Amino acid sequence: MLSEESLKLLETNPMLLLNSEDEDEKILAAQAPSMIKFLKKDSKAHYIKFKEYLDLLEIPYTEDHTLIAKNKYNTNTVWEINTEN
Repeated sequence: MLSEESLKLLETNPMLLLNSEDEDEKILAAQAPSMIKFLKKDSKAHYIKFKEYLDLLEIPYTEDHTLIAKNKYNTNTVWEINTEN
């Protein structure tokens, strides 16, 4: 069963369910299909090209298919830069 907060997200922004802090919902999010399968042609090309640049520049990266945009104005793939490693 989804938490009360998550039930509200179903009506406003269901993608945010992937960022739930509820332990059961984290397990569900981990089992969700990869977003890469659902990218439109232009978004997929952007995603692939960006990864090619990272590889060319030898910048290490880890893909996290549960990372989503928290703002509605994001319209393409989402990147998070972590400088702690």
